[in-house]
Amino acid sequence: MEIVDIATAAWRTSSRCMSNSQCVEVAMLTASVAVRDSTQPDGAILTFPAADWNAFATHGPAVLAAGHHREH
Repeated sequence: MEIVDIATAAWRTSSRCMSNSQCVEVAMLTASVAVRDSTQPDGAILTFPAADWNAFATHGPAVLAAGHHREH
């Protein structure tokens, strides 16, 4: 399990960020990727294994565009 000091993580805003400031920020860690809401930087942080994040970033947009998602 990776233990990281999130305070020193290099966060970047998603390239999909809209002008309405509803964005996510990501930080590439050693073996995982951290994701947070840019409007609440002190709020919850999700972490994903790097391989899972890469699969999402690679295939997620195509899956959503094809309509293969569920809305809750």
